Amino acid sequence: LVEKQNAGKKSMKQLGRVAIPQSAFLAVLNVDN
Repeated sequence: LVEKQNAGKKSMKQLGRVAIPQSAFLAVLNVDN
């Protein structure tokens, strides 16, 4: 489970760099919460 989480975090970081700025990504997370 931890390994899956680490892999997910890596892929999320890569997607964040390519697709949208981190600040925008965090803003989306805040809206969802």
